[in-house]
Amino acid sequence: MAALNPEQWRVLSPFLDQVLCLPENERQAWLHSFRTQRPDLVDTLLQLLENHRELSADHFLNSCRATSSLH
Repeated sequence: MAALNPEQWRVLSPFLDQVLCLPENERQAWLHSFRTQRPDLVDTLLQLLENHRELSADHFLNSCRATSSLH
């Protein structure tokens, strides 16, 4: 996925925050509704969610905390 420019991030960030705050079992219904309302953004949002899942599975944020505590 290509990097988002600041304007794209400004538009997508609130939606990403919203869907990430939902319990996993409610996300699919929300995404279905979002696809209807914002078909222009849904593919990019899905890619961001996938990236988030991958980073979470790799414990990326935990690694950063561990690294930063070494300094």
